[in-house]
Amino acid sequence: MNVFVGGMVFAGIGAGINELTALAATSELAPTAKRGKYVAILIFTILPFCPSVLWGQLIAAHSSWRWVGALCAIWAFIGRRICSNSAVKKFY
Repeated sequence: MNVFVGGMVFAGIGAGINELTALAATSELAPTAKRGKYVAILIFTILPFCPSVLWGQLIAAHSSWRWVGALCAIWAFIGRRICSNSAVKKFY
């Protein structure tokens, strides 16, 4: 269990650093007129992961670990559809 907790500490530190770096890079690279919109979209990508501990507990209590992969696959498919080339072209 100690290895798991230690791993989660490093994962959290890495996620925090990545998020702050992404915000800074987005602010620097986005056009001035659209900077707020770009940063807002980046921040909204975090929201589905906020209740991740709750989701993990619900999956563990009411199902098996095999559903975790299915949930990740569904989420990746949704993200891919949202970020498809047609959506990206409309955004710019």
